[in-house]
Parts: sequence; C-alpha cells; structure tokens
Amino acid sequence: MKQLIEVVDFESLSIKIEGLKVDGIIFLIDEFVLSLYKDHLNLQDLGKATNKKVILKTIPRGEKAKSFHIYENIVEEILREGIHRNYHVIACGGGAISDISGFIASSLLRGLSWSVIPTTLLSMVDASIGGKTGINSKSGKNLIGAFHMPDHIWLNPFFLETLPKEEFLNGFGEVLKYSFLDIKIKESLLNSKFKISEIIHLCANYKSRLVEEDFKEKGPRKYLNLGHTFGHAFEKMYPISHGEAVYWGMQLLFHIFERQDLIKDCDDMMRALNLSFGKAPWGNVLKDSSTFVNDVMGFVKRDKKVISEKEIELVFINEKRIPYLLVCDFETIKSKLDSFFRENYVGF
Repeated sequence: MKQLIEVVDFESLSIKIEGLKVDGIIFLIDEFVLSLYKDHLNLQDLGKATNKKVILKTIPRGEKAKSFHIYENIVEEILREGIHRNYHVIACGGGAISDISGFIASSLLRGLSWSVIPTTLLSMVDASIGGKTGINSKSGKNLIGAFHMPDHIWLNPFFLETLPKEEFLNGFGEVLKYSFLDIKIKESLLNSKFKISEIIHLCANYKSRLVEEDFKEKGPRKYLNLGHTFGHAFEKMYPISHGEAVYWGMQLLFHIFERQDLIKDCDDMMRALNLSFGKAPWGNVLKDSSTFVNDVMGFVKRDKKVISEKEIELVFINEKRIPYLLVCDFETIKSKLDSFFRENYVGF
C-alpha cells in the first residue's frame, strides 16, 4: 500500500486540497494550530473554492486528544452532519491529532479516505506516516486502533517556525531512534551543516519504505518500535513527551543489556546535536526502585508487542548496527532491570 508524501507550501497545499475528488471534507485540526494558522490555511474559503461541504472540528492538542470521550464527541458531531462515503478526512496537527483523526476516518461508515498535514517535527518524521491510528486506554498507549493508510501526507516545513523548543526535543527523540536504524540518517545528523528538511525527508522515506514492505507490522516495520516498550511505560508513568520517553526507553534497553557501544552512540549523538533530555525518569525513584521495576513491568506485560503470556518481542541492534527482533521472556527482563538498579544505584 502506498502513501503519497509531498513537500508543500501553503499555496500548493490549498491547490492539493481543492483538487481532491470528493463530495465533502472533514477537517480535524489542533485547536492551537488553528489559532496560529487560520489565515494561512484559508479554511473559511475552502468550501467556496471547492464547492464542497466542509466540516471543521477542533481537537485539543497532545495525548489528551486520544480518549474515548473526545472520539465519541467528534464522531457523533460529524454523523449529525449527514455524511456519506465520498467524504474525505484531513488531519492537521501533531502525532496525537493524526492518531485520533485516522482512527475516526477508519471507523466512520466503516472507513473513509483521509490525508495528513503534520505540523510538528515528531509527526513529520514518524507519527503521520504509515497508517497506524488509535486512541489510548487506561491500560496503555495505542491499544485501541486500526491500520488505515492515508492517501496523502503533505509536509510543510513552515509549521516548524512556530514550534516550541520542547516540541523540537520531542521530535528529536524519534529522529535519534532512526539514527540507530539507518546509517544514512546517523551520518546526516553528524554533519554539522545538516538541514532539518533533509532529516525529515530521510526519516519519512525510511519509514515509508518499511510500511510499503510490511503494512500490517508482521516483520521489518516492527523495527520502528525501538525504545517504545519502555518508552510507552514512561509516558504512562510520568508527564514527559513521547520523544523523550522513546529516548529514555532506548537508554534503559541498552543499559540492561549492557551494550556500552550503543550507550556511547546515544550520548555522542546528544552532544553533537547539543540536545538534552535532562534527568532519566527513574532518577527520582531510586529509594524505591523495586516499585519502579514492578510498575514498568506492569506496562510491559500489556504492551501491544507481547506475543504470548510470558514473552514480548523487543527491537534491538546487533554488533553490526543492524536492527533485529529479540524475543525475551518477562522474567528475564525483570531480572535485568533488578540487576541494573542493584548494581548501579544505592537504595534498591
């Protein structure tokens, strides 16, 4: 399955949207993005320009958007508009917006076509690409969703000009993940003259190739989950961003498997890019590390990468810097976590 990834400016974006061969457009947009870019997107004239019905709905930004409550409210509001299957959903915002918007598209009338306008670095390099959609539950992140490929991904780097520093860090957490998966991305990041647009292009196309090869995540697409098993646990346990959680998820994975070469690579990349995620999430809980380990394991056992009652599939990197899938039982993971804290921190 293919997704068309295009770099656009606001003028060409309007032309692309106006050219959609549909009867109506359901435009789902981050409420903050709308406040910043209402005039640039020219949404007030979209219906007139296209002679199509346009349904505009705002969504709260961030992970709080991915809830049953938000999903139900938006779906019911859209259905009251009297839509049919030749309506097209457009998501405009960060990764959380594309996740819930794609899920809405996948479930309305058993599936409407959709496209994405990512507005954050994280969504441009990762979240908007590949057709993974979903919402969160009390048991964990992204446990309710569907594979539903967007027709178009329109990348407009202009959105990054107003991106807060913390959102750049959020995106770079995923970019660093890509540097372990693809040597070209790593080499580009280590070039002091790199342009962010080039990095976005490399990451987006790397992921797109894996998705086309393995849409339903049965094989190589799973590599994109590097750092996410522990990372998703950290997101539920602490008020940190997805990218930061993925970074610390990789760090903890490399530490418990004692891969000093990968830890060094991680540290070197952070220094080269002049980035810092501050203190590790577990840095404030060392007096009760056993509780921390138990909490992490609770989320690990409910992770969507679990393959049996006792095992999970982890993404790891071999000595030749090639990603592979490592089947590991829960007892081994817990034992490695216990040993890591026992050997490195007082108070375990």
